[in-house]
Amino acid sequence: MPRYLTVEQVKAYCRSEIPTDDDEWIEAACDAAEMTLDRECGRQFVVASGASARVYAPTNYEVLTIHDAVSISSVVSGGATVAAADYQLEPLNGLTIYGESVPYTKIRLLSGSWWVGTANDKEATVSVTASWGWSAIPARIKQAALIIAKEIITNRDEVKLGLVGFSDVGGVTARTNPIVRETIQHYKRVEAFGVA
Repeated sequence: MPRYLTVEQVKAYCRSEIPTDDDEWIEAACDAAEMTLDRECGRQFVVASGASARVYAPTNYEVLTIHDAVSISSVVSGGATVAAADYQLEPLNGLTIYGESVPYTKIRLLSGSWWVGTANDKEATVSVTASWGWSAIPARIKQAALIIAKEIITNRDEVKLGLVGFSDVGGVTARTNPIVRETIQHYKRVEAFGVA
Protein backbone atom coordinates (compact mmCIF):
# COMPACT_ATOMS: atom_id res chain seq x y z
CA MET A 1 0.00 0.00 0.00
CA PRO A 2 1.59 3.30 -1.05
CA ARG A 3 2.56 5.70 1.73
CA TYR A 4 3.54 8.85 -0.18
CA LEU A 5 1.30 8.69 -3.24
CA THR A 6 -2.12 7.61 -4.35
CA VAL A 7 -2.97 5.94 -7.64
CA GLU A 8 -5.11 8.99 -8.48
CA GLN A 9 -2.18 11.37 -7.89
CA VAL A 10 0.02 9.36 -10.25
CA LYS A 11 -2.67 9.27 -12.93
CA ALA A 12 -3.09 13.05 -12.67
CA TYR A 13 0.68 13.59 -12.81
CA CYS A 14 1.11 11.35 -15.86
CA ARG A 15 -1.95 12.84 -17.64
CA SER A 16 -2.66 10.90 -20.84
CA GLU A 17 0.88 9.50 -21.08
CA ILE A 18 0.01 6.20 -19.38
CA PRO A 19 -2.89 3.76 -19.51
CA THR A 20 -5.21 4.62 -16.63
CA ASP A 21 -7.06 1.33 -16.28
CA ASP A 22 -4.26 -0.66 -14.61
CA ASP A 23 -4.50 0.46 -10.98
CA GLU A 24 -2.64 -2.59 -9.68
CA TRP A 25 0.38 -1.80 -11.84
CA ILE A 26 0.31 1.89 -10.88
CA GLU A 27 0.13 0.98 -7.18
CA ALA A 28 3.10 -1.37 -7.59
CA ALA A 29 5.03 1.48 -9.26
CA CYS A 30 4.16 3.75 -6.32
CA ASP A 31 5.44 1.15 -3.86
CA ALA A 32 8.66 0.70 -5.84
CA ALA A 33 9.20 4.47 -6.04
CA GLU A 34 8.73 4.83 -2.30
CA MET A 35 11.10 1.95 -1.53
CA THR A 36 13.69 3.52 -3.85
CA LEU A 37 13.47 6.83 -1.97
CA ASP A 38 13.66 5.10 1.42
CA ARG A 39 16.80 3.25 0.34
CA GLU A 40 18.44 6.30 -1.24
CA CYS A 41 17.71 8.54 1.74
CA GLY A 42 18.47 5.94 4.43
CA ARG A 43 15.14 6.61 6.16
CA GLN A 44 11.41 6.06 5.84
CA PHE A 45 9.14 9.05 5.49
CA VAL A 46 6.17 8.14 7.66
CA VAL A 47 3.84 10.39 9.61
CA ALA A 48 4.44 9.92 13.32
CA SER A 49 1.65 8.53 15.48
CA GLY A 50 1.73 7.28 19.04
CA ALA A 51 4.88 6.61 21.03
CA SER A 52 7.02 3.52 21.42
CA ALA A 53 10.44 2.60 22.79
CA ARG A 54 13.51 1.80 20.69
CA VAL A 55 17.00 0.83 21.85
CA TYR A 56 20.32 2.23 20.68
CA ALA A 57 24.00 1.41 21.01
CA PRO A 58 25.94 4.62 21.64
CA THR A 59 29.06 5.05 19.53
CA ASN A 60 29.87 8.43 21.04
CA TYR A 61 29.92 9.48 24.69
CA GLU A 62 28.11 12.76 23.99
CA VAL A 63 25.82 12.43 20.92
CA LEU A 64 23.37 9.60 20.26
CA THR A 65 22.04 9.09 16.72
CA ILE A 66 18.39 7.98 16.63
CA HIS A 67 15.67 7.30 14.08
CA ASP A 68 13.53 10.27 12.99
CA ALA A 69 11.36 11.46 15.90
CA VAL A 70 8.94 14.39 16.20
CA SER A 71 8.88 14.27 20.01
CA ILE A 72 10.70 12.37 22.75
CA SER A 73 9.05 11.51 26.03
CA SER A 74 11.69 9.40 27.78
CA VAL A 75 15.42 8.65 27.56
CA VAL A 76 16.96 5.87 29.68
CA SER A 77 20.72 5.25 29.66
CA GLY A 78 22.18 2.23 31.44
CA GLY A 79 18.92 1.74 33.35
CA ALA A 80 18.77 5.33 34.66
CA THR A 81 16.29 7.89 33.35
CA VAL A 82 17.96 10.96 31.86
CA ALA A 83 16.26 14.21 32.87
CA ALA A 84 15.01 16.33 29.97
CA ALA A 85 17.17 19.22 31.25
CA ASP A 86 20.27 17.04 30.79
CA TYR A 87 19.94 16.53 27.03
CA GLN A 88 19.31 18.55 23.90
CA LEU A 89 17.42 17.38 20.82
CA GLU A 90 18.95 18.08 17.42
CA PRO A 91 18.63 19.61 14.97
CA LEU A 92 17.85 22.49 17.29
CA ASN A 93 14.21 23.62 17.17
CA GLY A 94 13.44 20.77 14.75
CA LEU A 95 14.52 22.99 11.85
CA THR A 96 17.13 22.81 9.11
CA ILE A 97 19.47 25.72 8.54
CA TYR A 98 17.04 27.01 5.87
CA GLY A 99 14.01 26.76 8.18
CA GLU A 100 12.29 23.53 7.07
CA SER A 101 10.65 21.50 9.84
CA VAL A 102 12.37 18.14 10.23
CA PRO A 103 12.36 15.42 12.88
CA TYR A 104 15.00 15.10 15.57
CA THR A 105 17.81 12.69 14.70
CA LYS A 106 20.25 13.20 17.59
CA ILE A 107 20.22 13.49 21.36
CA ARG A 108 23.15 15.42 22.83
CA LEU A 109 23.94 14.92 26.53
CA LEU A 110 24.64 18.21 28.26
CA SER A 111 26.18 16.53 31.31
CA GLY A 112 27.69 13.10 31.85
CA SER A 113 28.05 10.54 29.08
CA TRP A 114 26.06 7.78 27.46
CA TRP A 115 26.41 4.40 29.10
CA VAL A 116 28.37 2.38 26.56
CA GLY A 117 27.99 -0.96 28.33
CA THR A 118 30.48 -3.31 29.88
CA ALA A 119 31.01 -5.85 27.10
CA ASN A 120 31.76 -3.56 24.17
CA ASP A 121 30.66 -0.39 22.43
CA LYS A 122 27.99 -2.23 20.42
CA GLU A 123 25.76 -2.98 23.39
CA ALA A 124 22.31 -1.33 23.24
CA THR A 125 22.29 0.57 26.54
CA VAL A 126 19.99 3.49 25.70
CA SER A 127 16.21 3.27 25.38
CA VAL A 128 14.32 6.16 23.79
CA THR A 129 10.53 6.48 23.89
CA ALA A 130 9.33 8.77 21.14
CA SER A 131 6.79 9.49 18.46
CA TRP A 132 8.78 8.19 15.48
CA GLY A 133 8.58 9.67 12.01
CA TRP A 134 7.78 13.05 10.49
CA SER A 135 5.04 15.56 11.25
CA ALA A 136 4.20 15.46 7.51
CA ILE A 137 5.74 13.83 4.46
CA PRO A 138 7.86 16.49 2.73
CA ALA A 139 6.39 17.84 -0.51
CA ARG A 140 9.72 17.33 -2.30
CA ILE A 141 9.72 13.64 -1.36
CA LYS A 142 6.21 13.27 -2.76
CA GLN A 143 7.32 15.00 -5.98
CA ALA A 144 10.37 12.73 -6.29
CA ALA A 145 8.12 9.69 -5.76
CA LEU A 146 5.84 10.89 -8.59
CA ILE A 147 8.80 11.26 -10.95
CA ILE A 148 10.15 7.80 -10.13
CA ALA A 149 6.72 6.14 -10.34
CA LYS A 150 6.14 7.70 -13.77
CA GLU A 151 9.55 6.47 -14.97
CA ILE A 152 8.75 2.95 -13.79
CA ILE A 153 5.39 3.00 -15.53
CA THR A 154 6.57 4.51 -18.82
CA ASN A 155 9.63 2.24 -18.95
CA ARG A 156 7.66 -0.95 -18.42
CA ASP A 157 7.82 -2.00 -22.05
CA GLU A 158 11.09 -0.35 -22.99
CA VAL A 159 14.50 -1.99 -23.19
CA LYS A 160 17.24 0.46 -22.32
CA LEU A 161 20.99 0.19 -22.13
CA GLY A 162 22.26 0.08 -18.59
CA LEU A 163 19.66 -2.32 -17.22
CA VAL A 164 20.99 -4.02 -14.15
CA GLY A 165 18.08 -6.41 -13.74
CA PHE A 166 14.34 -6.78 -13.51
CA SER A 167 12.05 -6.62 -10.53
CA ASP A 168 8.36 -7.37 -10.28
CA VAL A 169 7.73 -3.74 -11.28
CA GLY A 170 10.02 -3.51 -14.29
CA GLY A 171 13.62 -2.80 -15.16
CA VAL A 172 16.06 -1.59 -12.53
CA THR A 173 18.79 0.72 -13.78
CA ALA A 174 21.98 1.93 -12.21
CA ARG A 175 21.35 5.52 -13.34
CA THR A 176 19.40 8.04 -11.32
CA ASN A 177 17.17 10.85 -12.45
CA PRO A 178 19.06 14.16 -11.94
CA ILE A 179 15.89 15.96 -10.85
CA VAL A 180 15.20 13.31 -8.22
CA ARG A 181 18.84 13.31 -7.10
CA GLU A 182 18.75 17.10 -6.58
CA THR A 183 15.30 16.99 -4.95
CA ILE A 184 16.23 14.42 -2.30
CA GLN A 185 19.84 15.30 -1.53
CA HIS A 186 18.98 17.23 1.66
CA TYR A 187 16.87 14.33 2.96
CA LYS A 188 19.64 11.73 2.87
CA ARG A 189 20.81 10.44 6.21
CA VAL A 190 24.55 10.09 6.14
CA GLU A 191 24.88 8.88 9.70
CA ALA A 192 23.42 5.48 10.43
CA PHE A 193 25.79 4.47 13.21
CA GLY A 194 24.17 3.22 16.40
CA VAL A 195 20.71 2.94 14.83
CA ALA A 196 19.38 -0.55 15.53
